[in-house]
Amino acid sequence: MSQSLFHDVINQACGNRYLGADCAKMLSGVMRLSLLAFRQEKKPELASNLEVARQHDDLIAAIRDQDEDRAEQLIFQHSNEFRERIKAYVTGESTAAIDLS
Repeated sequence: MSQSLFHDVINQACGNRYLGADCAKMLSGVMRLSLLAFRQEKKPELASNLEVARQHDDLIAAIRDQDEDRAEQLIFQHSNEFRERIKAYVTGESTAAIDLS
């Protein structure tokens, strides 16, 4: 399942069509930002693409098992990981030293 489809299915499953629609609108921009952040130099404290896919698998299992507490925990963990990745991207090394000649 693609990253975008995974998030879209979760958004639609929330049961609130307005919230699901708002999240779906944000998803496109968030996915573009995520792709940029994943292209930066790898930081060992951040999850790899494979680890993010594992997070998705764990969340699917929690939903399948109807383990609401575990699903909520995994969603917060996944969201925090995304925030940290974006912060690392935004505060990355300065490009001022790059020689453009």
